[in-house]
Amino acid sequence: MIKIFIQGLEDGLHEVSMKEPISEVPDMYEEYYGEIKIEGGLRKLGGRYNFTGEASCMARLACDLTLEEFDERITVDLNLAFVEGDFLEIEDEEEKEYEERVIGTEDKFLDITNDIREIFAVSLPMKKVAPEHRGKDFSDIYPEYSADKNKKDEDEIDDRWAPLKNLKNN
Repeated sequence: MIKIFIQGLEDGLHEVSMKEPISEVPDMYEEYYGEIKIEGGLRKLGGRYNFTGEASCMARLACDLTLEEFDERITVDLNLAFVEGDFLEIEDEEEKEYEERVIGTEDKFLDITNDIREIFAVSLPMKKVAPEHRGKDFSDIYPEYSADKNKKDEDEIDDRWAPLKNLKNN
């Protein structure tokens, strides 16, 4: 579980810097490994807590072009809001920058485990390309399989089929 300690915290901005092993986040995607590094600021004002910062973790991915495995650091932005109490006043949806979650007035920690898991889940790149192959076409990586080479091969027609080139389609 990834928790930020808030008991006895005074109003103001507080620096948060922590590292947690990936094993602390249940049901985390298997691509992630090592530690999750979280840095940012926790602002407390009355019974409201706003955490703004970033989290990063290493991921082992398979390149979609070459099937080579490579490691990449995934960094995500975090904007989390909590409010103490048993209920929230109804606010206009357009005015809310992000959703506030209710925590108990006697809570000692802000549990951000689910937030971390969810944001890292959607932050895996859709197209996984190894850094050395980024910006390259398939034909640059595998010239022997390129469409240009296959097109040249098509131009070379077997002599037995050459008379068919002279036929005209109406």
